[in-house]
Amino acid sequence: MTALAAHYTPEHQMFRDTCRRFFDKEVVPFHMAWEEDGIVPRALWRKAGEYGLLGVTMPEEYGGSGGDFLYSAILIEEQGRAIASGRVLFPAAIRMASTPDSGNASSTTDCWSTKRSETWSSWAL
Repeated sequence: MTALAAHYTPEHQMFRDTCRRFFDKEVVPFHMAWEEDGIVPRALWRKAGEYGLLGVTMPEEYGGSGGDFLYSAILIEEQGRAIASGRVLFPAAIRMASTPDSGNASSTTDCWSTKRSETWSSWAL
């Protein structure tokens, strides 16, 4: 566990279990082939959405889960546990599409504009 473990709630642990199942079932068996091909299939993004792993810290009014920073930390920790890293996997993109301090937004309000939210959603799927 990490230094953040003292801050995890039962809901965080449930999310961790979901992340672990996702990486073990949907990523680990295929990761090396994707690295060799230099792509991640679009279907993986859809599955990540089905598992609730996209937009975990994005406000609910914009289609996210409204989770705190620890949800992003858990997602990244579980990717590391699965040793599923490299240029083709997606947690960096998930973080970019999940936090109000990302991108080139001049303010949080600008970052969460409807246009930007729609653009990110269509890009991710």
